[in-house]
Amino acid sequence: MKKRVLLMSMMCIKLYAVGIVNGKLVPCNSAWNCVITQEVDGQKPNAQPIRYTGSRKKALARIKAILQTFDRVNIVTETDDYLYATFTSKFLKFVDDVEFYAPKDEKVIHILSASRTGMYEFGVNKKRVREIVKRFEKDKNK
Repeated sequence: MKKRVLLMSMMCIKLYAVGIVNGKLVPCNSAWNCVITQEVDGQKPNAQPIRYTGSRKKALARIKAILQTFDRVNIVTETDDYLYATFTSKFLKFVDDVEFYAPKDEKVIHILSASRTGMYEFGVNKKRVREIVKRFEKDKNK
């Protein structure tokens, strides 16, 4: 019995990289539980990036400020063009990875939001990305 539980648990854990490789976000492992705004290795985007005016530094600072208004978020990595955070679900403590990438020569912020476990996450990533974009658009003039 223990072997079955361990095997099933191992099947639900996805190990994958985060970050930027050759100017692109690392592609999603699964389209079922991932939102991505950048075409990567033939994988088509399933959402639109955030468009901004002004400096990249200020745009990413706004993203960081928005993230800090959410519960159970941890900002893991922050550079001049990249922000990586994790969100932890309230009850089951599932962790989702959320990345923001602002390429130097573009006025966009690409987003990847993906669940680490399971095949279906009830649309949490899509809702999260929509909410972040909504808040960013609302505060555009600040």
